Amino acid sequence: MIKNDEENAKYQSEIKVAWKFVKKEGWDDLTRGDWRNASVEITDISLGDMLDGEPHRDEVLMVSFESKENLINGVPSIFVDLQEKEVVGYVPTE
Repeated sequence: MIKNDEENAKYQSEIKVAWKFVKKEGWDDLTRGDWRNASVEITDISLGDMLDGEPHRDEVLMVSFESKENLINGVPSIFVDLQEKEVVGYVPTE
């Protein structure tokens, strides 16, 4: 996933929702930077499984935050519903 400042500006409110979730879960200590360092991608979750949440829609925004170096597990990718602007799930990263 490539960080794109134009995409990030377009989805700023969704990124902030994802960042709030990351902080609530205590994963912000694993990130390099803050919500401004996110990468985003529209993705289809209709065929996949998420660890938390149930998909509300097929297409959601996947928000990823850069993890610090030398971590066994990084910050999970967070799925945000584009219409409701709420976290609908997440998947771990390595």
